[in-house]
Amino acid sequence: MSKTPQKIAKTKLIKQISTVYKGAFKVTVESDDGGSHLCLYIETDGLSDNLPQTVKDCLPSSYWLDWRLLVMRCPPGWARAPDDEVRN
Repeated sequence: MSKTPQKIAKTKLIKQISTVYKGAFKVTVESDDGGSHLCLYIETDGLSDNLPQTVKDCLPSSYWLDWRLLVMRCPPGWARAPDDEVRN
């Protein structure tokens, strides 16, 4: 089975997260030794903060449309860096 095209997977993830999370976040496509994957960066107030339950509930596995999905918590302001696809 082939992956959903990158742009479609990324757009659908952004749309899904924006329905359940009102804070800042961004989605990127990155790669490592395991190949390409999506990264969801979610701003939280502190590194000890848990991922919001609404986000956990809408992402039931570590895959999104056949893409590996990594979810990263980041400090306030980080996801709003210029030149990124960011929803505020």
